[in-house]
Amino acid sequence: MDISSVTNSSLPHSVHSDGTKVARDVRVGKVRPDPVSQHQQAERREARESMQQRRVEQSQRIEENRQLQRQQLEKLVERLDEFMSDFNKGLAFRLDEDTGRSVITVYEMNSGDIIRQIPEQEMLELAKQLSQHARGLVTEKV
Repeated sequence: MDISSVTNSSLPHSVHSDGTKVARDVRVGKVRPDPVSQHQQAERREARESMQQRRVEQSQRIEENRQLQRQQLEKLVERLDEFMSDFNKGLAFRLDEDTGRSVITVYEMNSGDIIRQIPEQEMLELAKQLSQHARGLVTEKV
């Protein structure tokens, strides 16, 4: 019997000191972890954690900026209201529920009659109708 044909295997093998060839355990699709790839994985994990931390910090800064802007806007509205009261006019700021837009109204303080509204009521109604008919066309608000 010819043993050479049996020992000629396609599997990688190593030769022991006694001359015996032993096939190594190599499986298709599996790679043995080496210290370099473990080190790279650790670096990637640290980078992901660092990125997540930066995102959290950035979202906190954005929220702080929004609160600051809201406070500044409230102060500005108070100052404008004081200024307009000298002319017997009033200012009203509100958020239109249907469109989500800010609305500014200038009105007569004594009678309550609206002098000017920005944007005008017709434009608010148009925006409402457009948003109802355009549902699904635009999914993200910028």
